[in-house]
Amino acid sequence: MTTTSRNKYLIYIYCVLLALVGLCLYSYSTMPIYSDMKGQDSSVFQLIGREWAHGHLPYITFWDNKGPIIYLIDCLGYMLTDNSFGIFLIQLVSLSLTLAIIYRILSLAFSFKQSALLLLLPVMSLVFNGWAGNNVEEYLLPLLSASYLLVCKWLAAVEENRSVSHPPLCAFVYGMTFSFCILTRLTNVIGIASCVLIILIYLILHRQWSNIYKNAMFFILGFTVLTAPFVLYFWSKGALTELINSSFLINIKFFYSSGIDNSLKGIIYILLHFMDTWLILATGIIMLMLSKRRFTAVMWTCTGLSTTLWILHSYAFSHYGVISLPLVAIAMVELRRVYGERRSASVRRYIAVIAGMYILATSLCFIVYRTHYFLHPPVNPELAIYRRFMKGVPATFRHSFVGYNIRADYYLYDNITPSCRFFACQDIQPDGLDELTTMKQEAFRNGVEWIMVKNHAVIISQILKENYTLVKCDKAHGLSLYHIKGK
Repeated sequence: MTTTSRNKYLIYIYCVLLALVGLCLYSYSTMPIYSDMKGQDSSVFQLIGREWAHGHLPYITFWDNKGPIIYLIDCLGYMLTDNSFGIFLIQLVSLSLTLAIIYRILSLAFSFKQSALLLLLPVMSLVFNGWAGNNVEEYLLPLLSASYLLVCKWLAAVEENRSVSHPPLCAFVYGMTFSFCILTRLTNVIGIASCVLIILIYLILHRQWSNIYKNAMFFILGFTVLTAPFVLYFWSKGALTELINSSFLINIKFFYSSGIDNSLKGIIYILLHFMDTWLILATGIIMLMLSKRRFTAVMWTCTGLSTTLWILHSYAFSHYGVISLPLVAIAMVELRRVYGERRSASVRRYIAVIAGMYILATSLCFIVYRTHYFLHPPVNPELAIYRRFMKGVPATFRHSFVGYNIRADYYLYDNITPSCRFFACQDIQPDGLDELTTMKQEAFRNGVEWIMVKNHAVIISQILKENYTLVKCDKAHGLSLYHIKGK
């Protein structure tokens, strides 16, 4: 066996082991060895996925505003093992593929050993930013990383004057990536969308009309391959309108009402959790100033800038930054190339300082994060409170029960199926979504027997007053239990 062949197999094994270690370090919500963990998003996804595996359709039976792919993944995980370990296995495959592709990006400028060592960076970043695991960004990473790898290869061909046209098969992958984003969270597409737009402008400027047509057709084909099965499935179930409204139209209003925390704490949070995005933006700017490869510099500057602008107009949750994970490898590759292009010692020191600062900051954040959660695991203390509160209530409450303003963790860890499509954090929603308020009120008129309220029920206050009797309350923890009248 040649050295190249041996290294190829070794890197695949390395990627799997690295993915396994990374997931064990942060994916609390899907590791069966953990119990009662916090993980709001993951708990919602798992609950809807678990119930979908039992025949309960997302959006109709249980509502959330993400696209259907994340629920399908969790559904398949529960079908595999009947618990969250099945999801963990899917995560392992997804992250292993991602790391293998990111290794390919790194190998464009680094040796086998250097690339393997640098592969630790995206894993540390994911552990630091992924929160409790099982977020939509994770499962997008293989397609997103492959798209960026293809962009890198096309840029190399353009810069070396080997090609002006763009391979249509690459557009097929971009189309699938766009589709995956729409079927999870649309805003995840922002970085690769910038690349596609710049590619299109380049082809227009070079009057590559035939190539543009072919790329458009393959892009549409890639988009359709992933989108059509979901459209046909939900259409056959009479739920296509709900799918479009819940996962797309409502999210547009969510986006326009979002914004970052402008306090000092909020700014520090954004600086730390989105270092991958700042790195690619800084790399693009450095290339504009120092590199002869101006077109590539424009590509990565626009990618970093568009992602930055989106972050500043979003809620800026830490896991949003996971979409920049492949860009870490691209930034390292481009900084290495600029380092090789310039002979000035001061310029080289400047580049080394930028790369070194990122590596140091990411490593420190990783160490601090892991130390903190090793000493203080993210256990949800409210679950024990809910269990004590519900003691003495007839065990049959599980047949017709929903919590109001609680997290979905309670249903998941206590194996409860909520009896209302809106089952968690019901009062939390942006201003201006009156139709969502109406949907929630209508859902709570379905006659659910028991409702446990945390703090105050704003949206359904009148329904509780008219149709329910207060059975018990725990003022210390802000809990109230209501029972429907006449039953």
